[in-house]
Amino acid sequence: MLWLLVSAFIVLADQATKHVVSRLVAPYEVVPCLGGIVRITNVRNSGAAFGVLHNGRPMLIAIAVVVTLAGAYYLLRWPRRWWVQRLGVSLSLGGTIGNLIDRVMVGSVFDFIDLGIWPVFNLADSAIVIGMALILYSVLFHPSVKEE
Repeated sequence: MLWLLVSAFIVLADQATKHVVSRLVAPYEVVPCLGGIVRITNVRNSGAAFGVLHNGRPMLIAIAVVVTLAGAYYLLRWPRRWWVQRLGVSLSLGGTIGNLIDRVMVGSVFDFIDLGIWPVFNLADSAIVIGMALILYSVLFHPSVKEE
């Protein structure tokens, strides 16, 4: 149950930040923050990461639904001691659902965190990347995953 709460928190934080930024920053407007290190940039992405599969909305929705169902399934089945994997799946699940909400409701994902050296992204994207990194780490370095 804790892991589903982590996912729910990610969804809520993601949707709340997108809502606030969409209300305060006009489309394509750039607002410098932290001395210009980070910018808030209001953009939409109709594709996946880095804009690939531009306008592939039906396929991206289907993939997100499958990932969501698989993530929930594994969260409920993995042993409690596999907390790193469960945290990784929880973060990725929350991020996937956050972006899925955007795709279903408006047809594209709202991105706003702009580091200048990387494509603009959002909290859901960050949760997915961190979650996948934890899963990869656990598969490569956590002995219980390899043994079972």
